[in-house]
Amino acid sequence: MTKTQFTLDDVGARLSERALLHFCLHLPVTSELWRSMNPNKIDESVWQDESMLPQLMATLIDEVRAFQWMFAQSRSKRSIKNKYPEQIDRPGVKSRTKKYGAEPIPASEFKEWYGGEN
Repeated sequence: MTKTQFTLDDVGARLSERALLHFCLHLPVTSELWRSMNPNKIDESVWQDESMLPQLMATLIDEVRAFQWMFAQSRSKRSIKNKYPEQIDRPGVKSRTKKYGAEPIPASEFKEWYGGEN
């Protein structure tokens, strides 16, 4: 109701009960009031939530890239050494890949880096 700049104090004075009922019956499915009034249709509200779109788009892009990689691998007459495509970063989700350093450590320095000559 804050979008309409009415409060519950306005019911009866500036806002009629009929207008309030009309407002409540036509709420978007993503609103908390709609979800509490329709508990058996929660799944419907989740799929229509706008915050779901970036996640779905990222998944779709990853699937298309994986399909392209598999298609190229299957159509090649020789073994292709292409790496499997990495997933794109999801909005609001930490990256799953861990990176340790920028370049490999030379074998001569590995024991010292790993923790000594034990």
